[in-house]
Amino acid sequence: MNHLIYILYCLNFKVFYFKKEIVQLIRFNKKNILIILQKFKFISLSNREQQIKGMDMENNLSKEDHWKLLFRTTDLIRDLHSQQYPNFFCGNLTISQIKVAATVCVHYPHSLMLKEIAEELHLTPGAISQLVEALVNADFLVRTRNEQDRRAISIELSKTGLRLYKQSNDFFIKLANKLFTEIPQEKEAVFVEVLQMLHKQLVEMNHKKIEGK
Repeated sequence: MNHLIYILYCLNFKVFYFKKEIVQLIRFNKKNILIILQKFKFISLSNREQQIKGMDMENNLSKEDHWKLLFRTTDLIRDLHSQQYPNFFCGNLTISQIKVAATVCVHYPHSLMLKEIAEELHLTPGAISQLVEALVNADFLVRTRNEQDRRAISIELSKTGLRLYKQSNDFFIKLANKLFTEIPQEKEAVFVEVLQMLHKQLVEMNHKKIEGK
């Protein structure tokens, strides 16, 4: 279940820019994915989807339907989180700042150096420094002396950031448990396997794009 919670967490905070690539990737057990998503009540069926309900969804839903379904699902996850914690980021942070905050959260309880955050997000240390400064001012992150190198500065969650992170993590644990209560284990396994495949290939696409391949 931990790998699913991690995926849900990433879906909530990280922004994907690969709509066309996602369309190409959703080929594995599409029928099972759609059944699971509908069972979760993540989606509401459109008129067109109502017409084909009960039919062979794999043959009737287009690639456009697939990526729209995926993005509607992630939007609903974010909406649920926002309803539960409307002031999670005080509504004043940019997408880039949220991505930095999410990176630090994912690595908790380990702290990160500016260089490590920069490498993970493929930004310059200078750009990361400015983003971190905004998060420090927002009382989400703090700078500390690195235990291995006292001259180096580490970035970690502040007390406020840690409290918000734990609230959010608890939310996603409860969400995952609730969603999979009535889902057979074999379908859950298929769903998680597909998400892992998408995540792996999107990471590879991102690296290739950055490297100019």
